[in-house]
Amino acid sequence: MPYQIRIGESVNAALVRIAREQISRGIDEIDAAGFDRHETVHQLRKRCKKLRGLLRAFRPALGATYQYENACFRDASRTLSDVRDAQSLVMTLDALTSHYSRALAPGFARPVRARLVAWRGEAADAANDLDDRLQAVRHAFEQARRRSADWSLSEPGFAAIAGGLRKTYGRGRKAMAEAIENPSAEAFHEWRKSSKDFWYQQRLLRPVWPAIVKQQCRAASKLSDLLGDEHDLAVLADTLMGASEEFDDVVEMDVLLGLAQRRRLALRQQAQSLGERLFAEKPNALVQRFERYWSVWQRGLRGQTRSTL
Repeated sequence: MPYQIRIGESVNAALVRIAREQISRGIDEIDAAGFDRHETVHQLRKRCKKLRGLLRAFRPALGATYQYENACFRDASRTLSDVRDAQSLVMTLDALTSHYSRALAPGFARPVRARLVAWRGEAADAANDLDDRLQAVRHAFEQARRRSADWSLSEPGFAAIAGGLRKTYGRGRKAMAEAIENPSAEAFHEWRKSSKDFWYQQRLLRPVWPAIVKQQCRAASKLSDLLGDEHDLAVLADTLMGASEEFDDVVEMDVLLGLAQRRRLALRQQAQSLGERLFAEKPNALVQRFERYWSVWQRGLRGQTRSTL
């Protein structure tokens, strides 16, 4: 897994290496001939999320560099957001009807899907400057890759990531409590964003104790997926209700909206059950635990080095 600190690698070197790997892959995806442009947009948006999650892991130690680079990748992602959002509606509807396929007649929601596909095409056509947008993202990535050579952390070792880990985990814990107390789409979306960042940070720290952190990575990834699916369904439902006059079959719409709500409630229950375990510790306790893992890991590395002398 390249998205992790390597054995014997300084945290500063890891930050720069991982960022450059993600940036270079994004540039390759833009340059790939014949690559479906919806898939290209999807992959680039993922690159930007990974890069922003990486930066948040080192946020306090990066200082002013964090603000500048985070804004760079945020703006690059926003450049492509309208095209991606239209594609996501189709994928979410497909996932919903697939989940309830045994209860639905063959071809159910076909007219709704056809309209969403048409909207996707309209969004892509409206973005007739998509090639220019992709090239603008490419340019932003190239500039960031060059700047990364000068990125410098103010702290060495675990201290460089401790502040970002504490902040991200604390935000996730707070967002979870808010979502459970006031279960709005916005609250669950905020929880999803901080959970995804926590997942990225677990991936970075996996080498400190692979057998244990691997399980936490899986849990954080699963939680992010659950909350992401819940958010996508909320957006789909809002979109369908906002354009209800464009659909002739009222019964079909009512069934879809009912299934979407039913699925969202199930996803929320699964997310709460998993989240309450994943975010059981207080932030300081979690950071202290990982600091101990790190110290033992580093002592083991030093011992291995001495044994080869």
